[in-house]
Amino acid sequence: MVARPRTSSITRSYTSKVIAPKHTYFTVGQQIAVACPQLTSADGASLVMAASAFVAKLFPLTRPPEALRQLYDREPEIARVFPPFRPTLRRTIAATAAGLPTVR
Repeated sequence: MVARPRTSSITRSYTSKVIAPKHTYFTVGQQIAVACPQLTSADGASLVMAASAFVAKLFPLTRPPEALRQLYDREPEIARVFPPFRPTLRRTIAATAAGLPTVR
């Protein structure tokens, strides 16, 4: 009979390799708190999570398929509804960072 590894060792191995990369939300949050003292480490981690969500939603909107790009070329007023990626991301992250201390 082959000995099976204990579940805890499998979980630790999986967690260290897949779920917990070198820079987790919390470790990056700590770095944000050092750079921006009005934010706590938890605020920094929340900011990283929010930024990830903003990127996930904003990126596809700013990279339309070819058919939509052709429509935007013909109808520029429709294209204006969709914000530019970088300035919009910067603004939403800044607004979130500014608001985090108020909701502690």
